[in-house]
Amino acid sequence: MEPQNILTMLGGAAIPTAGLLWFVIRMSWAAAKRDAVIDGLGKSLDALKARVDDHDDLRERLARMEQGFHDMKNTMHQVLVAVTKRASAE
Repeated sequence: MEPQNILTMLGGAAIPTAGLLWFVIRMSWAAAKRDAVIDGLGKSLDALKARVDDHDDLRERLARMEQGFHDMKNTMHQVLVAVTKRASAE
C-alpha cells in the first residue's frame, strides 16, 4: 500500500471515529447529568420523608400531650366533685 492511500484511509476513518467518540462522550455526559438529577431528587425525597416523619412524631407527641391534659382535667374535676360532696355532707 502506498503511504498516500494509508493516510487517506486513516483520514476517512478518523472522521466517523471522532463522531462516534463525540457521541459517546455526549451521551455519557447526559447520563451523568441525568444520574445527578436523579440522585438529587432522591436526596430531596429522603429529606422530605424525614420531615414528614418528624411531623408525624410531632403530631403523636401533641396528641399524647393533649390526652394528658384531658386526663389531668378529668382528675381535677373528680377531685373537685369529691371535695364538694364531702363539704356538703359535713
